[in-house]
Amino acid sequence: MADTGMHELLPVVNRLQDVFSRINMVHEFDLPQIVVVGAQSSGKSSVLENVVGKDFLPRGSGIVTRRPLILHMSHLSNEEHQRKVNAGEPTETASFAHQPGKIYTDFDAVKAEIEAETARKCGDSKGVDSEPIRLSVTSNYVVDLTLIDLPGLTKVAVEGQKETVAADIESMVIEWSKPRNTIILAVTAANTDIANSDALQLAKRVDPSGDRTIGVLTKIDLMDQGTDCLDILKGNVVKLKKGFYGLVNRSQRDIDSKKDIKAALAAERQFFETHPAYKANAARMGTPFLTRVLSQELMFHIKKVLPQLKENISSLLEQTEEVLRQLGENPVSDASKRTVLLNLLQEYSNSVKNNLDGTVMHGKEGEIRATRGAKIKGICSNGYVSHLRRYQPLRDLTDQQILNVISSSQGTRNKLFIPEQAFTHLVRKSIADLLQPAIRCVEYVHEELLFLIDDAAPVLARFPNLLYAVSEFTKDLFLQYKKPLTGFIEDLIQIEMAHMNTNHPAFYNGGSIDELISTWTLKGTPHTDDEDTDEADPLAQTLVEKQERETMLFRQLVTAYMKIVNGHLQDHVPKAVSLFFVDKLRDNLYTSLVEEFYKNELFDQLLEEGDDVARRRKASREMLSCLKEANEALAKARDYRIS
Repeated sequence: MADTGMHELLPVVNRLQDVFSRINMVHEFDLPQIVVVGAQSSGKSSVLENVVGKDFLPRGSGIVTRRPLILHMSHLSNEEHQRKVNAGEPTETASFAHQPGKIYTDFDAVKAEIEAETARKCGDSKGVDSEPIRLSVTSNYVVDLTLIDLPGLTKVAVEGQKETVAADIESMVIEWSKPRNTIILAVTAANTDIANSDALQLAKRVDPSGDRTIGVLTKIDLMDQGTDCLDILKGNVVKLKKGFYGLVNRSQRDIDSKKDIKAALAAERQFFETHPAYKANAARMGTPFLTRVLSQELMFHIKKVLPQLKENISSLLEQTEEVLRQLGENPVSDASKRTVLLNLLQEYSNSVKNNLDGTVMHGKEGEIRATRGAKIKGICSNGYVSHLRRYQPLRDLTDQQILNVISSSQGTRNKLFIPEQAFTHLVRKSIADLLQPAIRCVEYVHEELLFLIDDAAPVLARFPNLLYAVSEFTKDLFLQYKKPLTGFIEDLIQIEMAHMNTNHPAFYNGGSIDELISTWTLKGTPHTDDEDTDEADPLAQTLVEKQERETMLFRQLVTAYMKIVNGHLQDHVPKAVSLFFVDKLRDNLYTSLVEEFYKNELFDQLLEEGDDVARRRKASREMLSCLKEANEALAKARDYRIS
């Protein structure tokens, strides 16, 4: 877009910053911003005052900046400046967000108010606080820009400060510096060792690649005679993708004598234009050039973040409207309690039903997640059915144990065919092994159903008594449904164990088993003729080989029969879960809730609002108002095109 359009976007972001500061959500939205980071006495304050063109920041020994200062600068066009001059109106003004409607023209009064507002929050203990002070400055001198001045980094606590003050400041600076859309203005005095720069060390922690850090060297005029910082400015010492910029600050004598900042900037320009080391690049040195760079960098970040910011605000706006809808506009009147209760029970039931049927897929903060119905299906199919398909009958029995079963079932008799008692015993044991997996399936489904209560809880959150009563009643319903389901599954297992249907068509094709047994009997019977052992029948086998064939055959027979049983259970257990648990809950929940709670004597108790509902309603209203304000601000930027 045109340059004018770019400058119109910055007030939009400034307004968003004010809006989100009121609800403590600046960091959550990752707004484009520039934070000023540096050690105490690095010249941070002088940089800001040079940018604004006014002496307005508190000064003194120790920690002077004890709260973040969000400084919004708005450029007053030449036409508007001249209009104000002609009308006798002030052309350089300041205002604080905590004093709406009050306009300052005296910047000494601005300084006093910063000190007073800091003391109101931090007290006189020289402590720090992360709640920002928001100051707006309008002038023909400034460019459209927002800077956030943070407390200076320090190593030790001085008299009157908490021992943790250094760590507190560092934590605060990191919190403000780590968002990915934040540009870090790392201020270091040029007459100190750059390798020990607190600002650059901290910036590297939150921006290891140096993509969003701008280096600023102050007090270049105070470097030892015969030395310069060209290597640092050229990036030969420390690599920053956005580079380093050199400044000359006002000296302490200049500050004490209240030297005009415009005169100080003229002296800065003269220093760079006449210094042998810097004059070749004087146009890219000094406060005015840095200010233009910062404005361009901020506009670039605004361009990058604006689409996602619109999306995030719209999403949060919808969520806040839903929260406020659930909290209600006002407390429930006596006349409407019956209707409200029925509506809440219906909404709770619908939430559960939709979660089971798969028509609700959003979790907290809009993330996509599987519905409880899908998870229950997964428990039955991917869990239980898959377990049955992998099940191997008799895998926990050795061949010798199987032979013992066969031998025990024969008693003193010799066998000719397969001993039926042994087959029945081994099949029943295998069927019994399938009871616990089926019961576990029911338990897992029961646990998943309990999550339905948590998922539907927001519907009733406004009324804690109702929420508790409905939640407990729903849990009792689950237990009521679970008991007959468990009994049905136990009966299924007993039915399979009661009768072995070896005539089932899936059991060796309903008859070919006779051929298998006959073949096994002929091959497996030891040869007893009085022939010489050296000329034994080729079919004769050793006893060990015969026993191996016996166990192999039993394993095959039991496995074949258990496939039939598995098929029955794979079909019936999931259907039973659906019938006894899911369908009953879906069909009967609302009716059961109404029968339990729609009683005159319960209305007052159930519809009593929680202690924090009024507070949450007020907070939600304020957030909704702020988000709508933010949405309106962004709507003004919908046609902007940033080139």
